[in-house]
Amino acid sequence: MLVRGESADEIIKLLQADTLNALAQRIADDAVRADIELNGRVVDLDGERFIDTGTPAEGNGPEALQIVERALRYIDTRGDAAFPWLMRRHMDAPALVQFIDKETP
Repeated sequence: MLVRGESADEIIKLLQADTLNALAQRIADDAVRADIELNGRVVDLDGERFIDTGTPAEGNGPEALQIVERALRYIDTRGDAAFPWLMRRHMDAPALVQFIDKETP
C-alpha cells in the first residue's frame, strides 16, 4: 500500500533513511559513554570512580572537552530511558559524573 501518493521507490528510500537514522542513533548511543570516559579525567572520590567532565584526561588537549560536552548534551537530550545505564552527577560537584548500570542496585 502506498502512502501519501509516494511511489514504491520513494517508500523504499524512506525506509532506508529510517533504518540509517536508527543505526546512526544506536551508534551515537553506544559511543557517548566512551567519549566521556576516554576524554574526561578519571578521579577517585570517597572510594568511588568519577569522570571530571571539566578536565581533559592526561594526554588529551582542550578538544577533548568539546567531545565531552557534546556527549553530555546528547545524553541529557536523549534521557535516561535510552541507555542501559544511568549517568549520575556528583551532588556537590556536577562536573563529576559516573555511570551506573541499571541492573546494579
